[in-house]
Amino acid sequence: DNDLPTLVIVETNGDTRVAEGGASDSYTVALGNRPSETVTVQISVEGQVSVSPTTLTFTVANWQLTQRVTVRAVQDSVVEGEHMGSITHTASGSGFNGAALTTVAVVVTDDDRVESIALPAGLALVGWFGIPTTSRAIIDSNPLITSIWVWENADERWVLDSRLLPNSLRVVITITRGQGFFVVALAPTTLTVQVVE
Repeated sequence: DNDLPTLVIVETNGDTRVAEGGASDSYTVALGNRPSETVTVQISVEGQVSVSPTTLTFTVANWQLTQRVTVRAVQDSVVEGEHMGSITHTASGSGFNGAALTTVAVVVTDDDRVESIALPAGLALVGWFGIPTTSRAIIDSNPLITSIWVWENADERWVLDSRLLPNSLRVVITITRGQGFFVVALAPTTLTVQVVE
């Protein structure tokens, strides 16, 4: 018998592509050989993807019928650009035991990016649209940035953090996504922010 245990995997449009916070993709799986008993296919992932379902069961009656696997990207807040994940299929039962059958490569589109905001010398209002941060992180990111002013709605007051203050008087202001703040810069410069969609 030269019929080796195989899986028949058909990817949508010939490949598998997903996006963080966006489009999922799918592919179909069937057995390439008639089994003499039930075959179970375990699906495992590597990289920032998830699959559903994670187990497929094929019987003598349905071995050639396709079963669909849905692939999604894992959402994170790390700027990675386009990156890869992989999906491995391992079968057991009816001569398929331990066979690692066909790996699907997944292209993951990142929805996080880094942008620069131009700051003039003096006071500039920034509408924060990135991940949560702190005044200390912003000041430490650029030697030309000296101070951060943030309006705190709860206390109805302005709060200042500045590298010009003694450490005993400095505070660390938490800046949430979508919150505006003022930046004091010694000279025209840029503020680099990580944008999360």
